[in-house]
Amino acid sequence: MNKYAQNILCMQSMFMGIGISSLINNTHEFVLLSIIIGTLFGFILIKLFNFNTNNKYSTCLCSIVLLIISLIVNVNMVSVMYLDNVPKFILGLPIILLLIYLINKKDYTLFKLSNIILYINLFLVISACIFLLPHIKLNNFFISNVNISNIIKSSIEYSIYSITPIVFIDNKKHIYKSYIINSILILMIIFSIYGILGYNLASIYRYPEYIVLKNISISSSIENLENIISFHWIFNIFILMSTCTYKLKKCINNNLIVSIILLLILLFSTLINQHFINIYFFYNNLVYILSFILIIVFLTNKKTC
Repeated sequence: MNKYAQNILCMQSMFMGIGISSLINNTHEFVLLSIIIGTLFGFILIKLFNFNTNNKYSTCLCSIVLLIISLIVNVNMVSVMYLDNVPKFILGLPIILLLIYLINKKDYTLFKLSNIILYINLFLVISACIFLLPHIKLNNFFISNVNISNIIKSSIEYSIYSITPIVFIDNKKHIYKSYIINSILILMIIFSIYGILGYNLASIYRYPEYIVLKNISISSSIENLENIISFHWIFNIFILMSTCTYKLKKCINNNLIVSIILLLILLFSTLINQHFINIYFFYNNLVYILSFILIIVFLTNKKTC
């Protein structure tokens, strides 16, 4: 499974609070169809980006942009779900310090970490979906008036959210199988969300994937399991950040400079997180930022494999 771990975790990293909410808002009960179509679009993107990134300048730039995106998403997620009274700089600092620690380790450390986290995530996601099954109401999937253009748009967005985080992974040998596994997991998660909350509730929450977990309780003495299960999203984003950091390390080949860049990323992301208007603009335009990354990577790199 370790040959799929890093791919799957990175593919899921842009969905918590962003991708899932956007898909549900745009396509309502057709969200499952948009994911299936988006998976097909994703195969096209994988074919286009089936090369190793060899342009240092564009790789550094895009890695930094992805790191900023990931840190903003991760910090906001932790702030909303767990530690809303803690300054966001303090929330981001441990993440950056851990990344600085990892760059002093060899690459296989990331592979081992990805492998462990994937097994944890699979257990958490599958267990959550099983426990949520009794709460699903099929009448939530009523047919409404959704434009075909919205379905196509969401399908393209799904492929962008899935594929952009893995363009910097050099070993794409098992990328197609990883992508199928990722799509199945996302389908399971969104089916549970929509089947329990329905469109009216799912569309008003920034983190419907977290809210729906509140329905899980094993017994009266074991509650609030959503705080544990939702950790798998944080793991996903951290693996993406680790991947980008390792890529930055390979391009610059100087751990001190990479460490300084990571600290500057922390300061910049903290400035963005200070104002709601910045966060609102960021979330609403993220798909365009990710598209920009794909375009830059495609135009500045030659196919090498």
